[in-house]
Amino acid sequence: MMPGRLDPATGATVVYNHATTGGAMAGGTPTSLAAARDGSLWIGLEETGALHFFPGDWNAGRGTWIPYMAENGLPADEITAVAVDPQGIVWFGSDRYRLFRCLARP
Repeated sequence: MMPGRLDPATGATVVYNHATTGGAMAGGTPTSLAAARDGSLWIGLEETGALHFFPGDWNAGRGTWIPYMAENGLPADEITAVAVDPQGIVWFGSDRYRLFRCLARP
């Protein structure tokens, strides 16, 4: 099953994948999802770190996708869990490092 977004008013579904996100979801199977206070989403990926998604309108390609991987700051590229606490701090779980948090605000 592919990740998607349902518009209750129209019944239309937008699918988020490699093609509709301009390649942002290339090479990574989603493992977890957490909503931030600002309406953005954090998506943990099986092999390619995490994505921070700022939705645009109903077109998946119009949002802003910011990738985070080991090469730019994450301790691991395999993210098995993601959560946002009440203070807005993002927490990641991985098999290698178990649990870590993102202290810098994006």
